[in-house]
Amino acid sequence: MKFICSVASAGEAVDFYSNQDLLDFLNSPALLSDHLDFSVSKNPVNSGYKLFYSDSDLSSVIYSSKQCRLNYPWSKMNSGETLLYAAYPLFEAQRQSQGWLTAYSAAVSVGDNGILLLGKSGAGKTSIAVDLCRRYGARLIGNDLTIIGRQTGKMFVKGGTKFLFLRFESVKRSLPDLIDLFPHQPIEPWLCKIKVNPAEVGVSVRTLPVEIKQIFSVHIDENLSSVHVQDSQGLATKLFLIENFSRYIRGSCINILGGTAFDQLGFIPSYDNERFFKFRCELIELVLEKTKYISGPLYLVTDYIIKNNV
Repeated sequence: MKFICSVASAGEAVDFYSNQDLLDFLNSPALLSDHLDFSVSKNPVNSGYKLFYSDSDLSSVIYSSKQCRLNYPWSKMNSGETLLYAAYPLFEAQRQSQGWLTAYSAAVSVGDNGILLLGKSGAGKTSIAVDLCRRYGARLIGNDLTIIGRQTGKMFVKGGTKFLFLRFESVKRSLPDLIDLFPHQPIEPWLCKIKVNPAEVGVSVRTLPVEIKQIFSVHIDENLSSVHVQDSQGLATKLFLIENFSRYIRGSCINILGGTAFDQLGFIPSYDNERFFKFRCELIELVLEKTKYISGPLYLVTDYIIKNNV
């Protein structure tokens, strides 16, 4: 196989090798925009991490310490996107070796102050990020996934996915002026989500790292009349962070799906080790020290965040 290109993700990179030219597929702007600040170069980065792909009927997926080898028909690769997902464990191994990790969260910057938003699906992270950007001029760093880490004793966020997943029910309740983005009234409003480019709703993005000054575990509830804020250092928050910060290094949230039926193509091993575990433990303690739980109507929540921005 010959070298085809390197793919970078917010500082980490993997060299791709193949028996066919993948460059046009992997360098598609539409494809890259769905992933963690991905970019493609014709030059190798020699990070030591490599992905080998062969267009072959001999179907197999094999991971080793710094490599992934895929043998599958091209028809299973979903125009190349499956290859990017297959590289995620290699990116995450690099990240955690350098003091970074991929987190399920959203993040914005207000000036040079980073704000990290935590919460389970449907809690209101995206709504808060959008409102902070539209009403207060914040800039989106990441929505859905962000890359956070500890550097010189401080926490930073250095990247994230730059698209918005808008849920019909959430938009209807908290951002009603955006409801026309949905083509029709869905049968099940909670399950209906659309992917939107931030620029379509007046949201600008930031690509430079920023120090995290505030962290909120959020819950938007339009039925409340005021904002409730309290420290969020209990067991439930710690368990959430443990699962959240380990899901990519352990491969528990990554699947290599191929073809029109999105079949699971192979097993992804855990890349975790004791050094990574200790790094995450230290980062979790830093996050817990800063995290506050906040609930209430969207506008009152974002108003509070801005008024208490440090």
